[in-house]
Amino acid sequence: MDIVFPLLITLLAIAVINDLRRHTIPNLLTFSFIAIGILVHGIANGFEGLWFSVSATGLAFLILAPVVAIKALGAGDAKLMMAVGSLVGVELLLSSLVWGVIFGGFSSLLFAWYRTGWPGFKATLYRYQLQFATKKLIPAQANEAASIKAPYAPALALGTVIAVWQTAFVHTQLTFSLG
Repeated sequence: MDIVFPLLITLLAIAVINDLRRHTIPNLLTFSFIAIGILVHGIANGFEGLWFSVSATGLAFLILAPVVAIKALGAGDAKLMMAVGSLVGVELLLSSLVWGVIFGGFSSLLFAWYRTGWPGFKATLYRYQLQFATKKLIPAQANEAASIKAPYAPALALGTVIAVWQTAFVHTQLTFSLG
């Protein structure tokens, strides 16, 4: 569908800008795009389109709700991926999440390093050793790398773009080689 890609890029661009500037992804943005994804696919493909969109939205919720519950991801990031799912379906959602986690891990480490440097990482490693030795949960201190909240929308957006590109590339290669 020709309209899905521009909608996806619009969603991701607005989410990244908001996350970098305000450290939030607006509900109006995510819920609007969830509705748009469901409507676009429902109108274009009837019940199959509705299922395509709703199943991916629901799967994103099921996968990310526990991650949000343990505060490893912000709720706005989870709703962003629900909106992505409503636009791209289950297969691309899963690929986007895998790539997003890969990029998110690296970007979070770099962001924490930028904010706290080696002393912050050292403090976090020391706390982890202490927790392991005492078998008690010790909250992160403000000077630790583990206390830094990194914006995650850029990593999720990059992961989504890579997943879309990868799928298009594979499709093009298969079409070319199979004739």
